[in-house]
Amino acid sequence: MLSAWYGMLLLNGQIKDRDRGPEAEPEDSGGSFVWLSPGLSYAATRRARAYGFVQLPIYQRVNGVQLTASWAASFGITTSF
Repeated sequence: MLSAWYGMLLLNGQIKDRDRGPEAEPEDSGGSFVWLSPGLSYAATRRARAYGFVQLPIYQRVNGVQLTASWAASFGITTSF
């Protein structure tokens, strides 16, 4: 029998342009980000799986003054019919 636990590793990136518009603050918006996200997945049944990730920043460059998270977490359940 295969193990019901699986390790996962994600590498995510995002490039955001500066905001535009009459109410925008272009000097304090936009940037580049890279996150490393280790996680676990558990196969509860053949059709249901639970998963969780912890997202850790490994590169952040923001324009101006912006709030950024030091970490984030994501959890979910998937099913198939």
